Amino acid sequence: MKKFLKLILIIFFAVIVFSINECNADEGLKTETIEVTAPSTGVYGVGQEITIKFTYNQNIKGNLPNLLIYFGKTETNAEIREIEGINLTEFTKYAEYKYTIKSGDNGELKLKGFKNSEQYSVQTESGSSYSMGTTWGDFENKIYADTTIQWADLTNKEIVMKPFSADSHSSFSLEIDGFTPNENNSYWVNFSHQQEEFNIRNYYDISNLQNEGKWQASMTSKKITITSDKEIIFAEVGDVYATICEIDYGTNIAKIIKKNQKIEKMPQLSLTQRITAYFHDESTSTTCWEYYGDKNRKINYKIGKVTDTSLINKIKNNDKSSFQELLNYAKSNEAKYNGTLPIGLSDSIVKDMDLKQDELYFVYLSLDTENGKYNTIEDINLAKASKHIDGTKSLYQITEKDFSWDNTEVDGGQIQPTADKPVDNTVANKALSDAGKDAVIIGVIVFLSIVGIIVLVKYRKYKDIK
Repeated sequence: MKKFLKLILIIFFAVIVFSINECNADEGLKTETIEVTAPSTGVYGVGQEITIKFTYNQNIKGNLPNLLIYFGKTETNAEIREIEGINLTEFTKYAEYKYTIKSGDNGELKLKGFKNSEQYSVQTESGSSYSMGTTWGDFENKIYADTTIQWADLTNKEIVMKPFSADSHSSFSLEIDGFTPNENNSYWVNFSHQQEEFNIRNYYDISNLQNEGKWQASMTSKKITITSDKEIIFAEVGDVYATICEIDYGTNIAKIIKKNQKIEKMPQLSLTQRITAYFHDESTSTTCWEYYGDKNRKINYKIGKVTDTSLINKIKNNDKSSFQELLNYAKSNEAKYNGTLPIGLSDSIVKDMDLKQDELYFVYLSLDTENGKYNTIEDINLAKASKHIDGTKSLYQITEKDFSWDNTEVDGGQIQPTADKPVDNTVANKALSDAGKDAVIIGVIVFLSIVGIIVLVKYRKYKDIK
């Protein structure tokens, strides 16, 4: 009985092994991989040889048909290239075709198939015969040819920041003078604080990098259009480098045509022109005329008295170095008032200040760098206190039309403000020779007219009295 069971088990396992072998034999000939083994993935030109390697799931031998390939997005407008077939005299899993890139091969290397594949068959070690039509597949890696594409030449072209107006750098454009892009091609620009290397071969490489936050701009004509959320890089501390990539419309091939150019930032505006502030009793208004990025940034202010008469005289006499000296003076002297303001309109800060009429103050303004993230933007101005007859107060800065040197005297080494008397802004601000003189003349005429009328009345009343 035991011998019988043992025999049954042996027969059972034999049947299983035979069935497995039969399944393997019936699996058929399959192409496991198609790859270009030399050179590696990349973009290549005329004269370079490529090796296209087929790997099969079984050993084969026999004649393989001619291989048809093309370069480009589609075969519609591509020239089909034919590679001579191979005679495999020994059993092997590999078949290698060789092709030398020619002029006119542009774009991604793609397979069209075997030529007249139905006329060719190969043998496997199991004795089966298979048509080469079953070997169709696609490349596992990507090879591109660039032989006649006309790329833009930016060799001697510079990317330049240009402000939209001469008196404001808060908005700007990026331009390449003398550059005419290829009409049907697209252009992308990457900005970075460090020089970067990119392995870009096609449009899809650019698309993937866009998803990572790179390639923040496109380019039409000579202008680079950068998205508003990416402009902030120009307000941040550090150099800015630009890399430009061109994508050929006909092939989707991408090429770096400008690599890591350092962009020279716009020089800052003159002192008193970078940040303006208006300090009135009803509100405080601030504007930054330099590019500052994040709209929610804060301005730190420092306001204090100016007691240096020689410095005041320099400012009064339009000395070119006077505002730089005033900036240094403000940084080294204590402030009477300091705090933080938003960019834009906010509550008044002068209504709570103890101001004396015609007293002079420095006004130091600087954008918060947020612990060194942003470039320093600071400004200085000279302001004069003004108290109005209606009880309101202002600090008029020297760049405002309401600022006046009147009533501000330098005497004996000290700046002497006038008496703390409110200014009646309702009275015309004219000299006596104008408004005052006219009022006196009119008064005299009125007085003489009244006297004349009185004399005339008296004369008529008493002229008949003897």
